[in-house]
Amino acid sequence: MKKMKLLAAMFCAVATFAFTSCSKDYEKDIIGTWEVTSTTMTETYQGQSNTETEPGDGSKVTFNEDHTYVAVSYDDGEEETTHGTYSIDDDQLTMKDAVENSVTKATIDIDGNKMTMTVNVSVMGYNIKSVIKLKKI
Repeated sequence: MKKMKLLAAMFCAVATFAFTSCSKDYEKDIIGTWEVTSTTMTETYQGQSNTETEPGDGSKVTFNEDHTYVAVSYDDGEEETTHGTYSIDDDQLTMKDAVENSVTKATIDIDGNKMTMTVNVSVMGYNIKSVIKLKKI
């Protein structure tokens, strides 16, 4: 009986270590500056889908340890800067723009110096899925 309890305790310890060591620490991993490498957008309306992929345009976002961010993007060559706060819950990133008070929610996956952000939006019958690929610089 002692052997069974010891084996059970060891199994629990190994299982706990395996699950915690495999989990991702997005809170820590996201800190830094990320550059957009590509954006794929799929727009679906009334069963018809259209997908477009565009290369990165130099847009960047910096996530700070104090849960603030600064994003620099380009629209027709014009630089636009936004800033705000962010929070992470598991793989869910929520960004709140400080000026427009808008909220963007994305599912993220970080693997080393690469991040994928997936944003799904439904507006007036349109379903839009954006997959944004970024690299840490």
